[in-house]
Amino acid sequence: MEELTSVVLSGIAWDAIKKGIKISTNYLKKRLSNWILDDDKLEEISKYMGNIPDAYCMSEGMIKEYLNLNERLLDILKEAKPTGSHISQTIEKNYGLNVGLSTGTINQTNYYSEEKPRDIAGEKFSLIEDRTKFNSVPIVKSFCSTRDQCIMENDVEPSVYADIMIPMDVKKREGCQFSMILFSYIPSENWLNYFDAGYRIKFFMETSDSIRQVQFQIKNSSQQQFVDIPLKEGVFDYTMKDISKRESWKDIREISFVVFADDGYIMGENGFIRIKGLRLEK
Repeated sequence: MEELTSVVLSGIAWDAIKKGIKISTNYLKKRLSNWILDDDKLEEISKYMGNIPDAYCMSEGMIKEYLNLNERLLDILKEAKPTGSHISQTIEKNYGLNVGLSTGTINQTNYYSEEKPRDIAGEKFSLIEDRTKFNSVPIVKSFCSTRDQCIMENDVEPSVYADIMIPMDVKKREGCQFSMILFSYIPSENWLNYFDAGYRIKFFMETSDSIRQVQFQIKNSSQQQFVDIPLKEGVFDYTMKDISKRESWKDIREISFVVFADDGYIMGENGFIRIKGLRLEK
């Protein structure tokens, strides 16, 4: 098993922030169940993670940088030992679940991660349907810890709808403030099979008149952004090859539609975005 590091904690913290979950001792006990940590150490970790300044909550990478500033926290992580030394399961099929250290055979569906490319199951892979089978799609705001949820629509094709509200006082703040629709993948996904087969990313974006521009971004598990495309209302239809180089598609952690707190992106305070039929298709 991997060592317990700030990379692991930053992933847990970022996931909690996106879902609007409080990082409590009990929450960490569940998320860190594969490591041996007593309650006192878990409580100490939860207090530190629960007080991460807003300035560092912009990304998983920034959270990791903040956690690395605390030498006491790093010492606790070094002392943590895994609950087992090997995995003795035969993993036949699994849908991205965290597999524990027990014996037996798991019969789910193919486990996809950055080490195992997702299998191509058909001519079209609906990212909206795949993401919303088990989780809602959140609206993440840099200026607010509350996470609203997108409205799911399925008239002709699956869509996500989000009200975008950026108060005027937020637009006056220094720094990069934003509101975004976020599709997150934990663990990361590997789409090299789709790239090699010549698939395209397609969707239609509808916006209110007040939304002047939306930034389409894709990041990997290190929070490195390899797609950053300004969008106007209309159809998006490009091959993966045209969007980014092959190796980029091995590690997909986040796909987002971002409205920055700037008049170039939103006039006034209110608007909406609707993303229709987000998919990979030949």
